[in-house]
Amino acid sequence: RGPNSRAVVNEIIHLRNRGYKVTALLGNHEQMLISASKFPENFALWKRNGGEKTCQSFLVDDINKMPQY
Repeated sequence: RGPNSRAVVNEIIHLRNRGYKVTALLGNHEQMLISASKFPENFALWKRNGGEKTCQSFLVDDINKMPQY
């Protein structure tokens, strides 16, 4: 969630690549992202709860352009 989302994901990937066992938990904001991507009527809720800053963090203007890891 928020302006540093991309940095957090990149850090998790970096740690895994260095051999650390990292478990990323699915939280309510991640669930909102998934829901908003599948059901357009949920997009406004996600956007109000950090989604806009998350898109900015990933340098995308559309939820469907979010990278898949």
